[in-house]
Amino acid sequence: MQQAVKEQERALGRDHKETLPSKYWLGVTLCKQEKYEEAEVVLRQVVKGKERALGRDHGETLSSKYWLGVALCEQEKYEEAEEVLRQAVKGKERALGRDHIETLSSKHWLGVTLCELEKYEEAEEVLRLAVEGEERALGRDHKETLSSKYRLGVTLCEQEKYEEAEEVLRQVVKEQERALGRDHGETLSSKSWLGATLCKQEKYEEAEEVLRQAAKEQERALGSDHKETLSSKYWLGVILCKRKKYEEAEEVLRQAVKGKERALGRGRDHKETLSSKYWLGVALCEQEKYEEAEEVLRQVVKEQERALGRGHKETLSSKYWLGVALCEQEKYEEAKEVLR
Repeated sequence: MQQAVKEQERALGRDHKETLPSKYWLGVTLCKQEKYEEAEVVLRQVVKGKERALGRDHGETLSSKYWLGVALCEQEKYEEAEEVLRQAVKGKERALGRDHIETLSSKHWLGVTLCELEKYEEAEEVLRLAVEGEERALGRDHKETLSSKYRLGVTLCEQEKYEEAEEVLRQVVKEQERALGRDHGETLSSKSWLGATLCKQEKYEEAEEVLRQAAKEQERALGSDHKETLSSKYWLGVILCKRKKYEEAEEVLRQAVKGKERALGRGRDHKETLSSKYWLGVALCEQEKYEEAEEVLRQVVKEQERALGRGHKETLSSKYWLGVALCEQEKYEEAKEVLR
């Protein structure tokens, strides 16, 4: 297809009415193959050409914008993805209707983007519309419906609406297990978030069981350093701490910390890395490994003060445990200063 597009560009021009459809399908194909960077380049050209040739609100222009938005979202270019997908949703609602499958797909991806930008309230609103429409148009257990429901569950969890998040994620896990299989990547992602939601509600026993399954299968399917594996390990470590299984918690959280530092690539003070280090410090403290706990918690406090501020509740929790570690080593003056 790439060769055909090149030939058409050379013979007919970049914006010719026959060149643009070929380019569009090339962009879609690259997206489907997860070659998002290359897809973005092609789809930008298509959007520009179709806007010039057909207008901003033409159906073909809007379809190209939708796929460009997907390609941007998959590369974590969320701000630009939001802008493009808003245009796609608005245009498709006007041209095709609110419940058309193309409108609903655009809403799904806009919801994902808003969730990633931590605009959870609006993400929830958009994803509820997507889920309702997809349930009507495609069915409750369709892959796209389940994907939107999963994201809705995440958004509810991030807004601390844990009871509703649990209800939604239980449905998703059940339906994904039936439709996709127990070990499918999407099923495991839903299980991981269900585990986190259960943990937040202090349902530790069930949360531990769910997260053990998720972490084990994700490690096998995705690798030990994949972000979803590490997220499940982090939550499993938290639960093990809460259940006073400190030795195992330490082991799991060491893996989470190492993996996050290697994989996230955003510096040692990345929020998720700091949370993992904090709980590792707690696990060490509870096992009376005060010297190592002190070292870990000093790093956490320093990085949280810079990233979150001195008075943030997470910084203060880390200071408390650092104070405990110092006090237990009879470093009373320093402990007093930290705990003041």
